[in-house]
Amino acid sequence: MNQEIKTFISRCDICRSVDPKQQRETLHPHDMGSRPWAKYTSQEFRHFSQKWGFEHRTSSPGYPRSNGKTESAVKTAKRLMLKAAAARQDPYMAMLDHRNTPGQGLDTSPAQRLLSRRTRTLLPTKDTLLKPEVTHNEQELKYNR
Repeated sequence: MNQEIKTFISRCDICRSVDPKQQRETLHPHDMGSRPWAKYTSQEFRHFSQKWGFEHRTSSPGYPRSNGKTESAVKTAKRLMLKAAAARQDPYMAMLDHRNTPGQGLDTSPAQRLLSRRTRTLLPTKDTLLKPEVTHNEQELKYNR
């Protein structure tokens, strides 16, 4: 079934029309800030993050590859909107379908991870599947250890 889906998508004109065509950006070194908070990092914030028990990861806003997951999510949303417009379909339904589809390597969809339940779609769904249930993925468990 997976191969049939890949074949169908590879032949879809709308899907091919929104394939990525950009080259990767090159890394540009940036200058160090001349005043405090010019690069939004400090010893005080480092102590604050240690005290409250969270990890603060920094990245350069001028270099999108350093913020990969966010850039990937934005790219996915834009491609969904372009596909829906080209197919003359409702873009909100495209987003709903995306949010209800489990990602590669994950057992749950983005909606399930955010809301602890599936969301209603146009497909018939059993009421038991719409009830909240906290789930944990192996990747989440590894990261939180």
